[in-house]
Amino acid sequence: MKSLLFKSLSILLGASAAVFATGELRPFPQSIDWPNCIKPSVGQASMDASIASAYDSYKKSYLKKADVAGQYYVYAQGNPASSSDATVSEQHGYAMILFALMGGYDDSAKIYFDGCDALRRRFPSTQNSALTAWKISLKNGTLSGNTDDATDGDLDMAYALLLADKQWGGSPAGSSTTYLDEAKTMIAAFTASDNGIVDPTTYRTKLGDWSSSGEDTRSSDWMVDHMRAFKAATSDALWDSVELEIYSNINDLTGSGKPGSSTGLVSDFGTGIPLSPDPSGGGTGENNADQFDWNGCRYPWRMTMAFQQYGSAEAKAAMDKLMTWASGSPTGGDPSQFNAGYTLSGSAQGNDQGELAFVAPITLAGTIDAKYQSFLDNGWTYMADPANHVESYGDAINLLCMLAIAGDWWNPTANAVKNITTSAAPRVTANAIRTFASAAGVKVMFAAPVSKQTTLSLVSAAGRSVIQTKCAPGTTTISLGHLASGCYFVKLHSVDGISSVGRIVIQ
Repeated sequence: MKSLLFKSLSILLGASAAVFATGELRPFPQSIDWPNCIKPSVGQASMDASIASAYDSYKKSYLKKADVAGQYYVYAQGNPASSSDATVSEQHGYAMILFALMGGYDDSAKIYFDGCDALRRRFPSTQNSALTAWKISLKNGTLSGNTDDATDGDLDMAYALLLADKQWGGSPAGSSTTYLDEAKTMIAAFTASDNGIVDPTTYRTKLGDWSSSGEDTRSSDWMVDHMRAFKAATSDALWDSVELEIYSNINDLTGSGKPGSSTGLVSDFGTGIPLSPDPSGGGTGENNADQFDWNGCRYPWRMTMAFQQYGSAEAKAAMDKLMTWASGSPTGGDPSQFNAGYTLSGSAQGNDQGELAFVAPITLAGTIDAKYQSFLDNGWTYMADPANHVESYGDAINLLCMLAIAGDWWNPTANAVKNITTSAAPRVTANAIRTFASAAGVKVMFAAPVSKQTTLSLVSAAGRSVIQTKCAPGTTTISLGHLASGCYFVKLHSVDGISSVGRIVIQ
């Protein structure tokens, strides 16, 4: 007889989402339907299965054990691959967010998160010890980091710690400092008068803790959703000013008579008051710094998150202007044709379509309005195709945007669900799930009292619905004895929109 491992022993159909006994408070998939946003037409189960597959591939391809036991990093392929670079803080931040969001699907997500966090602490910035060295190198099997920081990487890592606080609570393995306190230490360092990454006078995000300029800024650092989360964690109203300055910067670049007025495009780097494109990249020497390039490509992702999770009207207006242009002649309605680089007036620089670092964020921007449904559907198809997953930078951005599109990237400022631990032995308790075997095969009993009719769906890891049935208030029992071995997702969805998700493994 098959055996059944029930990964999530408790599911509540009340006013809250799923409650899990494995430690995750917000396990993947969350399947949130954000107000005033749309999703691809393929359906939730298919999206979640594509995300799970992309995540498994990402881990297999890029997650590496460090030279110290229990520590991990994500290989920063393409810096270039022939260099001694092991990782950079941008990639490290992406990975930490991913592990926090994939908890519940990946039983080792917390282990990987804690290992990445330990590596972060091990290699502090040379300018501000609360922040992280931008580049970590590998030579003769030994990692080393002796650089200053990069703003975007540290912003993402602090935000990831806030996610971890809501996902697992407590402290990372081997540390007595909680995730929340770690995050607060980083956030306080961001606003330090010396070697911070937010200027206390202009309220602009700086290029790094090494920069003395309060006017130089980079569009890839305009993470409004992060600013909201930092304010919620610290009650520091300074983050309101930082957010308002970001909107002012956008207007300086895309408002009437500005370089991006007809496209909604912003430059990688800007400087001056009012802000204007900076061809010098704040002295970094980066190519195409005054164009929409490999930093600006992340701007649609960051702005869409501000609208999706917080309803920012300014972010919505910025993305609507960009999408009006991008969904038209540049792509013909197909995001895979979005070029990797444009002048702010909309002229393609080179001929490089299909880069996920550009395609994924502009596809995510399509979720802001139903008029972009076809654009979103086309983009999702390209994003979900494993043939297009070819390098770590684009793959990480793609996976993060997939999570946001599917509603599986939750808001860390929202109320957390209480964690309830149940006995591993099969027994019925209020609102609990009971698993047992019988002569007819493996069965699962859902003893979840509900006030309204609920649909129970069982979906294979490939995204195929194998069982769907209506559940009246009371108890419903389904037989799983006919199913093949493998992982299945259980989703309970009430007519008033309340959802819970669990996972079972049949061996």
